[in-house]
Amino acid sequence: MLRMKKLLFLLSLLLFGCTPSETDTLNEMYQTAKKEKDLIKLQNALHNLSALESDTWQDEYISITQSNENIKLANEALSLGQLHDALNYAIKSSQTFYSKQASEVVSEVNKKAVNLKKLYIELNTLDKQKDSLNKRIAMIHEQDPKNWNIIEFNMLLVDLINIKNIFAKLASKLSKVINEGGIYVEASEQTTKQLALLDDSINILLSQVVKPVSHGLIKFSVSTSEQTLLNLNHFSDKNVPSMMASYYKKFNVENKKYTDLLENAHLVTFQNNYQGAINISNFYSLYSELSNPPETFENYEKIIQSKQVDVLAIADKAEPYTRLNPKITVYKAHFLTAFYEDLQQFMNE
Repeated sequence: MLRMKKLLFLLSLLLFGCTPSETDTLNEMYQTAKKEKDLIKLQNALHNLSALESDTWQDEYISITQSNENIKLANEALSLGQLHDALNYAIKSSQTFYSKQASEVVSEVNKKAVNLKKLYIELNTLDKQKDSLNKRIAMIHEQDPKNWNIIEFNMLLVDLINIKNIFAKLASKLSKVINEGGIYVEASEQTTKQLALLDDSINILLSQVVKPVSHGLIKFSVSTSEQTLLNLNHFSDKNVPSMMASYYKKFNVENKKYTDLLENAHLVTFQNNYQGAINISNFYSLYSELSNPPETFENYEKIIQSKQVDVLAIADKAEPYTRLNPKITVYKAHFLTAFYEDLQQFMNE
């Protein structure tokens, strides 16, 4: 009997001597996991602690397990290109425990969203600029092009082309990832719409030059070509240029402001690699050719008629733009805005 009591005593010593040591070890693992913000280590530690002391650790274990499930869902969403879903799952996980795994998901979202962030910033930048831009546009359009301040016209044209080029680059990049769906679809669609609107704004501005100038140029070209052909029928070719010089000189003096506008528009669009619906460079070339005497009168009638047709073709393309509202509006990307604001909030916490 005594031997049995001794055996029971020794067994109790072994039991009570081992259990606190194991609990201490698990507690150390638990504290280390929290310090390292490691969700997986924390879940493992809580799993073992909960098995030993369910009443103490069960609720936290369930909570951390759900937090880890949200990280798994975040990674699945990330692999499918669903950035906002991935971000939301990571945020939901962090509300329970701010882990390094959640930070890694958001960091990857941040990398993948670089062009989305650029679009958000550019849309907001344009939104802040639009009132100022629209005032400048209104000042230009309320005047006859002959009265435009060329420096202001150039600066407005350059600014619009620069903004348009930014959106063109973004549109190109976003079009390559549109098949990933979700937020990319909205971002790509809004970028394309904004790009088209900016393109229209530039072409509306150019049309205000092309439309009146083309009418004056055609009228002059028709009358001078008729007179030139008449002179060619009665005089030798070498005498005709001097006879017609005064006609061209008078036209160019009277239309110097138009000539300057065209030259500047041509240089600005050429230097900024802008090719819109209205080809201002071709128009400027035609204007220069028709407003100056030809170097040779060989096939003169056929050549002059061909150039007149080209001028009218450009004028016809400009016509629809003269009826459009030149005011710039900014498209709203609601999903993009919500995504970016959620991302910024997490990154700043």
